[in-house]
Amino acid sequence: MNLSFIKSFAVKVRKTAKRTIRRIIRKLAYPKSRRYIVISMVLVAALLLIPCIVIIKKAGEEKKKGVMTAALSAENEMTADNDEGSVSVNLIQEEEPETDPAYDYTQEALSILETGHDDETLSLAIEAFSNALKEDPDYEDALRGRAEAYMMHSDTVVSLEGAALDYQKYQTLHPDEAYGYLGEAEVYIRDTFKNKALEVLEKGMDAVTDEAEMRSLQDKADELNASADYSDSLGRARCKEVRLEDGSLYETIYYKRYINGQDSPAVIRTYDADGNEIGTSFSLYEGTDRYVYGFIHTDGAWDVYIPLYADGVMTGVSTYYGDNLTGYEVYIRGDNGEELYSQKLDSEGNLIETVSYDNSLDYIHEAAAVTGSPNYSLNEVYDLMKEIL
Repeated sequence: MNLSFIKSFAVKVRKTAKRTIRRIIRKLAYPKSRRYIVISMVLVAALLLIPCIVIIKKAGEEKKKGVMTAALSAENEMTADNDEGSVSVNLIQEEEPETDPAYDYTQEALSILETGHDDETLSLAIEAFSNALKEDPDYEDALRGRAEAYMMHSDTVVSLEGAALDYQKYQTLHPDEAYGYLGEAEVYIRDTFKNKALEVLEKGMDAVTDEAEMRSLQDKADELNASADYSDSLGRARCKEVRLEDGSLYETIYYKRYINGQDSPAVIRTYDADGNEIGTSFSLYEGTDRYVYGFIHTDGAWDVYIPLYADGVMTGVSTYYGDNLTGYEVYIRGDNGEELYSQKLDSEGNLIETVSYDNSLDYIHEAAAVTGSPNYSLNEVYDLMKEIL
C-alpha cells in the first residue's frame, strides 16, 4: 500500500502537535487559566487523531483498489503465453525515517553549547540555531536558543542587535507572554538605554494578561525606576552616578560593553553633571595577548595603546594619537621576569623619562631598546572597536 501521501500529512501533524505540547509545558511555568490548558490538550488530541482517521479511510480505498488489481492480475496470468510460468514480485519500499531539520539543527546547537560558552563556541551555536530558523522561521526553541546565545556572547553590535530582533520576533509569535519583552528590555539595559527598556516593559504590561507574568514585567520596571544606578541581569553595573559630598552630581558613568570572560568593563562612557560627554575609555581582553586599551575624545581623536610582546611576555606599549605614533613605554625586567622599571620614549626611541617604584633609578639616562611586536595594527584596533560599539 502506497502511504506517501499519508506519511507526509502525518509528519506535518506530528510536528505541529510536538510544538503545541512544548508550548503547553512552558505555559505551565506561567499558568494563565485552566481553560487555556484544557483547550490546548484537546487540540493536541485532535491533531493526533486526524492522521489515524485519514489512514483508516485511505486504507479502505487502497484495499478496494488492491482487490481490483489482484483480479486483473489473475486474469492476465491465465491468458499469458509463457512456458516457464510467470513470476510476480512485490517490491516494498522501506519508508524513510521522519526528519525535522529545524529540530536537528537546534539539537546540534545545544550540543555545541555543552562544550563551552566562549565567544567562538557561542558563534558556532548561533550559526546552528540560524540554520534551524532558515528551515522554520517560527521554530520557537531555536528562536529562544539563539537569542540567549547572543546574550551570552561578548557585548557587540551584532550580538545585541541580533538578540533584540529575536526577542521582537518572539513577541509577534506570543504577544501575551512576558519572555519576549523581558529579553528585549535586557538588551537595552546592557546597551545603557534605560528609557527604551522601560518602554518595552510598558508595552509588555499592556499585552500580557496573566498576573504572574505581568508582575515580572512590573518588578523589572520598578527596579529600573528605583535608582539612577542600574545593573544588568548578571549583576554587572551598567550605569552609576558619582556625587560629591554635598550630594550634587559630579558625573555619570555608563558601562557600555563587557567582554565574555573579562570581569572589568570593556567600554566606559562618561558624562559630566550637565550631560555633556567627557569621553569613552576602552580596555579589551585584559589579561590576554589580545589586550589593547585607549581613550576616545569627544572631538573624535583617539589615544590608543597597543602592547608589544616577545615570547608571550609584554615588553612594552606603543602609543598613538590619532593615526600618529607618539612614543613607547618600555618595561625592563629582571632575570626572573619581574618588572624593575619602565621608560617612556618618544617616537624616535629617545628617552623621555625613567620610572621606578622607589624612584631610585632616576639617574638612568640611556634609553632601552624597543623590543617585541604588536598583536594589532592601528586599523585593526579601529575595526575591532567598530564591531563592539
